Amino acid sequence: MHHRHYRTPLWVSVVAALAMLVATTLLFGGVTHAAADEAQSSSGIEVASTAASDHQMVAKITRVTSSGTHITSTVSVQGTWAVDKLEKGQSFTIEAGPYLKWSSNFPFTLDTGERIGECVTSEGTLTCTVTEVPASMVDKTNVTGHWWADSKIQEASVGRTVTELTLNGKTTSVTFGDSNGDGTCDRDCGPVHYPYASIDNFKAGWINHDNSTSWMISWIAEPGVEYTIRDLYTELSDRVECATGVTWDPDTTDKITAERVDPHTIKMIAPDNAKVCVTYTPNRMYASDGEKTVINKAEVNGVVYESTVEIKSAGGTDGNGTNAPKPTPTPTPTPSVTPTPSPSPSAPNPSATPNPTPSPSTSTPVTPTPAPSASPTPSTSPTPSVTPTPVPSTTPAPSQTPVPHRHRLPVTGGTTVSVATSAIALLAIGGVAIWWAAARRHARSKLLFEGC
Repeated sequence: MHHRHYRTPLWVSVVAALAMLVATTLLFGGVTHAAADEAQSSSGIEVASTAASDHQMVAKITRVTSSGTHITSTVSVQGTWAVDKLEKGQSFTIEAGPYLKWSSNFPFTLDTGERIGECVTSEGTLTCTVTEVPASMVDKTNVTGHWWADSKIQEASVGRTVTELTLNGKTTSVTFGDSNGDGTCDRDCGPVHYPYASIDNFKAGWINHDNSTSWMISWIAEPGVEYTIRDLYTELSDRVECATGVTWDPDTTDKITAERVDPHTIKMIAPDNAKVCVTYTPNRMYASDGEKTVINKAEVNGVVYESTVEIKSAGGTDGNGTNAPKPTPTPTPTPSVTPTPSPSPSAPNPSATPNPTPSPSTSTPVTPTPAPSASPTPSTSPTPSVTPTPVPSTTPAPSQTPVPHRHRLPVTGGTTVSVATSAIALLAIGGVAIWWAAARRHARSKLLFEGC
């Protein structure tokens, strides 16, 4: 008996294989693409900074005047300072370089006289720092005030007509001899020079940066005459300078060492061509507590010269704030764990089943897509149907609500569901094609067997 072999048409197998391949590609490719999209979205989250606000103090120079163009002439500087809220450690610094020397330290105070810190000098540097915040200023904002300080022209400025001050990285020009602050010299104009040799008998004093006082004694000198100089309050230096020219230029100044009689007294003979001589007190004098002035007396060949210096800082500050807080923009609502595109009184309930209508909550990653059937259930037999469903019953239905994922941007899931549904359908079609081909081979084999 000759048995003919009935083969399943080639196109059936090809269709089944293609259906299975496309379904597998869509299913796993869609899941991979969705996962990649979600990862890319989560990487773009901006994390809010937790750094505390830095209430930086700002200051500026508003006016500069100069009393003259010789060494030791005064340069007065005025300015303003401001800060949102007072905090310890806030400060501003003015740099003058080697051309000016700040005259004295002074307290950093407010309009009320309350001290909030110190303004300390170090040669050409002046720094004002907040060291304490009084109870009266704890709740105040918009704190503003003024500052002012005196400085002296230094020897490094000789030959210059201008210099600069630097504050907060900005420079301000200083014109020597500009007495009204308009930027133009109007007093003893010309390059900075050494002080004029005042031909006079006098005693003078000044305030140092630490609010102590120093003194000098000046007397008219005649060449070859002996002079005895005595300070009645403090020690005298044995160094004496005598000018032979019109200024205290080192090239026209004689420097001599006097004979020391005792700590308070010296003797010397005026050199040739001397016009005036001076000597200084090497030690600084300090006022007693509560004293507003310091007096010093000296004698030159029995003639007494007296001078009084008022104890006051060569600088100062003022300032105040307001109890009303600064106007601030309306704060942006802080997003909750489940951010929404439009602020709402309450966050959406993640346990609620999403409505097929698109929800305003971006936390629902499912975009409704028509499903192949209302409720796909597995068939107990491989009977071909319009929509075969070989999907296990444990597969989540599109109506299930995914659990929100923290710290990730919302990912729309409509594409994933569509791809998964298409893949399931193609898998089902492939399965049916394979089942039909197998059934057909079985039927034909049975007919051949029975016909034999």
